[in-house]
Amino acid sequence: MLTSEFTENNMVRFLYTLLIALTGALLFSWAAVPIPWLLGPMAAVLIASRFTRSKVFWPAYIRDAGLIVVGYSLGLSFSREAVIQIGRQLPSMFITTVLLIAFCGLTAFAISKLTGIDYPTILTGSIPGGLSQMIAFAEEMKGINITIVAFFQVMRLIMIICIVPLLIFSPIFGGHHDPFFQSTIPVNSITPGHILLFASVTIVCAFLGTMAKLPTPFLLGPMAGTAALILIGIKGIPLPGTLLYVSQFVIGAYVGLLLKPQMLQKKCR
Repeated sequence: MLTSEFTENNMVRFLYTLLIALTGALLFSWAAVPIPWLLGPMAAVLIASRFTRSKVFWPAYIRDAGLIVVGYSLGLSFSREAVIQIGRQLPSMFITTVLLIAFCGLTAFAISKLTGIDYPTILTGSIPGGLSQMIAFAEEMKGINITIVAFFQVMRLIMIICIVPLLIFSPIFGGHHDPFFQSTIPVNSITPGHILLFASVTIVCAFLGTMAKLPTPFLLGPMAGTAALILIGIKGIPLPGTLLYVSQFVIGAYVGLLLKPQMLQKKCR
């Protein structure tokens, strides 16, 4: 796969795309835009592919590596204490989730009728979820317009970043900081065997997810494998912020290739 994708011509195109994506990330970071290492490369690659003659190129397996990192980071949140708390609140969480999905389904139906865009695309763009996760999911579903999904998800994410913190920590709602459960091992206690264990489990689970034909297997597989290790009592390895930025970067650059503004139907409406 490496030899077939990375021909000499593709290598030049990849390095060009890498430079474009890095420029976008640095500009968004300098401008203090939310999640700059995801949105910056996405916007820069989109502009380069749309308004320049140079062809951009970004291998899918680099995106998959970024998803594995994201899946691992999500799996770290599944501590025993967190699972106990989830068990106590499960009925209310279940009811809230059902109501939320029903609300998204109804609003998606109304928007689909108003704009004439197919319902599955609007529904995928309306469902709350991580930006990179939902776009990766949309890419694997047949007949989904990824550009529209990305547009909806980016707008939702920006509104969440701007509004939700004000609601959570507002004195009107009695917001306060709660302590979180620590499911990671201290940095000075990390051993090579510990690293090898989690690296092996996340990679193997990613490919097992592919064999099982899970949606977004390179995300769900590592998340499930990491969560399983945490729940049996093995503390995870904390991820450095730089690695998370890199994972966002490689996902953002890939998503930028998928976006086709000309496919965004009835923009004004």
